[in-house]
Amino acid sequence: MILAPPSPEGWAYVLATSFTLALTMSSVSISLSTVTRDFNMQATIRSLTYYLIFFVSNIFYPQRVIAARLGPLAPIADYSPLTMATNIYRWAFKYDVLLNPLSNLIGLLVWSLIIVVVAYKLYLRNLLGD
Repeated sequence: MILAPPSPEGWAYVLATSFTLALTMSSVSISLSTVTRDFNMQATIRSLTYYLIFFVSNIFYPQRVIAARLGPLAPIADYSPLTMATNIYRWAFKYDVLLNPLSNLIGLLVWSLIIVVVAYKLYLRNLLGD
């Protein structure tokens, strides 16, 4: 539910988050595609990975539901790149104004940097046949 349109600062966060999230998720796909040459295995691994990434995030469920289902492991969801992106979107569209968008964006950028570097190295390894 959109409570109000984002402010100019909110739009800056939305655009930066969208770009970073797209870069991160495409890098995950690149990384997973280098695991095997079998298309069916790639699709299976990618589906499982995306399922886990979505399951351990607060995209579909509020934090209290995650805490009830995952128990003491619930804080892991706070470190998911999708949770961080969702938090920024919720803040920007005024659904939850108490969230800190800067800390979430920094966390998302850290995730993105790590995943892009891993994808780059795996892709080059696969391309060069090392």
